[in-house]
This record gives sequence, C-alpha cells and structure tokens, in this order.
Amino acid sequence: MSPKFWIITAIAIVMLSACTAADDSTSTSGSPSDVVQSAAQAYVDGFNNRDLTQFKTYFATDTQGADPAGLAQTLDAAEKTMKTAEDNDQFQLHDFQITTEETDQQNKLSTVHYTANVSIVRNQDLVVFSGNIEQDVALTKVGDKWLISGGDAPQITSDQVVPTSEP
Repeated sequence: MSPKFWIITAIAIVMLSACTAADDSTSTSGSPSDVVQSAAQAYVDGFNNRDLTQFKTYFATDTQGADPAGLAQTLDAAEKTMKTAEDNDQFQLHDFQITTEETDQQNKLSTVHYTANVSIVRNQDLVVFSGNIEQDVALTKVGDKWLISGGDAPQITSDQVVPTSEP
C-alpha cells in the first residue's frame, strides 16, 4: 500500500466531521470532550474489528446540524481505509489528549481540540504508519447527547511511513 493510503487512514480516523445518527448505546451523554475521546476509541476498536458501526453513532446527521459535505466524505474514507487494510493491520492509539474545550450551553455548541499519536502495525511488529494528529472538532447537543457535527481538517505529522511496491 502506498504512503498516501496510510495518511488517508490517519485522516479518516480523526477527521470527525458529520456522519451519521447516534443511538442509545453510545456514550454521548457525557461532556463534549468525553464524546470525542470515546469516538476516537470507537474508531480504533472498529478498525481493528473491521466494523465501524459503533464509531458512526457518535455523529450528528445533517438534519441534526452536521455538515452535509463532510457526511459522505468522512464515512467513505473511514470505510475505505478499513476495507483496504491488510488483515493483520491493527490501528493503535498511543496517546490522546484533549487540550481545550469551549462550550456554549445556551446555543448547544462546543469545540474540542485534541492531539493524538497513532500508528498502524502489521503482523504485531511492523509499524507501517506512525504519526501525530491535531484537530478541532465541532459538536452539537441534540436532546441530552453531544454529537460530532464537523471539524477542521486535521493536521498530520507523519513520523514513519513504510514504502511499498505500489505506485
């Protein structure tokens, strides 16, 4: 797989722009920071189990205030990344820090800034991607739940990308 593939993988994991509706089994009733952290872990779990169903529950729909343009782009990238990964590829979240949270309770809006150190490991020992990601994530409160409604483009610093034979 090309180095571009791994960069897209990292973007898909944390590019938390609008995607799909929340369900009652998702931990979206905590603080906006709790929701962003839970969504990040849900992506890791979903990628490693090749099932993003739980990850998708952290996002608002366009009718709930999400950015419709990011809806398909984000989910398509997340699904494509997962489906094109090799069977033995595992996503690892080494460090995840919420650095700021600004919440406007009156308007039911919040912005959370995070940094993450991630890698993709093949066959438990070959690091094929390693990098740092930083992003602002927008959330909206729908009922008593915070849902991700968009976000800035993530800033990705790649520490390591293993070259492949693909062009």
